[in-house]
Amino acid sequence: MIEVTGGPQVEGGTLFSGPDAGLTAAVPAEGVATPDASDADYESALGVKAAIDGKKMLPVEGVNGKSFTATGCAGKKDGKVTFTFDRAFVGDYEYAAAGKTVRGVHVIISAALSGCGEHTEVKLIQILRNFTKKDGKVVTADPKNDVRRKRSGWGDDKAPSRGWRVDMLTDKTSPFYADSGLHGNNGSSTAASKLRDTPGDWATDRNVGKEFRTCAVSYAGGKGTVLACVEWGYYIDDAGKATFYPATPVTFTGAVTELTDAATRWDGIAGNSPANLAK
Repeated sequence: MIEVTGGPQVEGGTLFSGPDAGLTAAVPAEGVATPDASDADYESALGVKAAIDGKKMLPVEGVNGKSFTATGCAGKKDGKVTFTFDRAFVGDYEYAAAGKTVRGVHVIISAALSGCGEHTEVKLIQILRNFTKKDGKVVTADPKNDVRRKRSGWGDDKAPSRGWRVDMLTDKTSPFYADSGLHGNNGSSTAASKLRDTPGDWATDRNVGKEFRTCAVSYAGGKGTVLACVEWGYYIDDAGKATFYPATPVTFTGAVTELTDAATRWDGIAGNSPANLAK
């Protein structure tokens, strides 16, 4: 998430998650979300297009344009949720609002259902955690923001899945990452849902990363039934090199523990619209 003053503050991509040091996340005027916003609209609004055209952001081999499938959704043995990384790039782009360079990843993920039964409304809920590495091992890191800390259970050493939180603007109360517009769209059993995200940190930061779970949730019956999730993220090492993390996305059928724990925390915060996941 890029954290900033004077504009929306988000968790997951340049407008959703950015450098923890305090980026400005003001949405460019030309980037105002509209229901029919395209991938190109998003990339132009964030400055990612220029980075890709200039080869400052490069495609992730084995991920960009590839699909990763979770099988066995909604109790259907052969039901599938296919997460396609329409875009998966890593590198730098210029964040004009702050006059600084951001280093991280750019993804556009589509989630399509097959054989999972009828689902009239599929929403994407995304969770994340900050991490660092100590002695070569991944360690959850302080999200460095009071709102994020509360969503992450950071003040409680015994909090379930401590550090994991719903990925959403710090001043917003809906848990749904991409209801419509610039950052994606909802879907159904016949139409793919989509999420656009460009998380990163400052290019000067070292030994930092973010790990995500992007989950397709069906609200056809009122309660949210988690169909499947995909794990992805990035890491900037001690030398300043950014890589996709894990190297290959990992899919899970049904709800992952981190999601249910983060959603429970989210629902318990006064003023939030509940994720309302089925237990």
